[in-house]
Amino acid sequence: MRFVEKYLKDVKQALSSVNADEVSAVIDLLCRARVNGNKIITMGNGGSASTATHFVNGLSQGATVEGESRFRAVALTDNIPNLLAYANDFGYENIFVEQLRNLMEEGDVVIGISGSGNSENVIRAIAYARENSGVTVGLCGFDGGKLKGMVDYPIHVPSTNMEIVEDVHLAITHLIASCLRNEQPACEFKKAVFLDRDGVVNREKGFTKSWEEFEFLPGITEGIKKLNQAGFLVIIVTNQSGINKGLYTEEDLKQIHENMHKVLEENGAHVDDLYYCPHNSEDCCTCRKPKPGMLLEAAHKHNINLRESWVLGDNIRDIEAGKRARCNTILVEQNGDIGRIIERIVEVGENRKQAK
Repeated sequence: MRFVEKYLKDVKQALSSVNADEVSAVIDLLCRARVNGNKIITMGNGGSASTATHFVNGLSQGATVEGESRFRAVALTDNIPNLLAYANDFGYENIFVEQLRNLMEEGDVVIGISGSGNSENVIRAIAYARENSGVTVGLCGFDGGKLKGMVDYPIHVPSTNMEIVEDVHLAITHLIASCLRNEQPACEFKKAVFLDRDGVVNREKGFTKSWEEFEFLPGITEGIKKLNQAGFLVIIVTNQSGINKGLYTEEDLKQIHENMHKVLEENGAHVDDLYYCPHNSEDCCTCRKPKPGMLLEAAHKHNINLRESWVLGDNIRDIEAGKRARCNTILVEQNGDIGRIIERIVEVGENRKQAK
């Protein structure tokens, strides 16, 4: 009886030691993923494998809410022949990362479950997800291992008993699914219009290296003002490889944008946020369009419903980035007047609001 009493006591202590804020952050993340249509991908070994599968069941079926989008969840632990084939041909340490190469898209949530936090196949898969614009979650125990420090969202169970760590991990997955079903998280999703800068906001002149070279396009100030009034976030996402090429500095770019914000505000308009990528295409970053990294970062920061948001750009790179982020996209004429396009977006937004 003493063992039973001690075990139950240790489980209670481990449960009470879980950081509720860590769990709440993952709940909000999964809520955003559901709205934006991102997949939830889980994985683990042994008891953690069964938790990975059980978690998908909880999300796919248990967290279903009438009238809400459904979770697109999959466990990398479920296809035994597939696992054995990858283990045989690529090594057991690669059974999850090889599946991610087939399944994961930018913005998908990848959840690694490892009691020790050091399972090599989980670590490799999480590293791949981070390098390819995935959002990572780690359920770990003991001291957290490598997993705790490398994921975007850790949930740590501070116990050195593997069975208890796995008990608590399973309880956490039940908690998350139950919350998503019974108590809708307080996620106020926003809609946004993402604007490319050069050729959409200001006149395209090759590389705009200073404020003296910056020229607002006709109608853009009034258009941004209309988007502000209609409740859209206005976010600029721009490739600025001129920094990498040495044509201008980040301080030069900062001065341009400070002056741009000032002029907009003087005319009753504002940009809510601005992201720029300083890299060349050879740098293999996750932010340079056509990759959607800047859009995904903005969506995470501002709680944006990407499927109700728009990307306006004058280059096919802008459109590809928008599509990869699951936004609505419009290819506009370079240096053209986008006033009518913005009016149409505002009209569509009003019609959707009335339909709800």
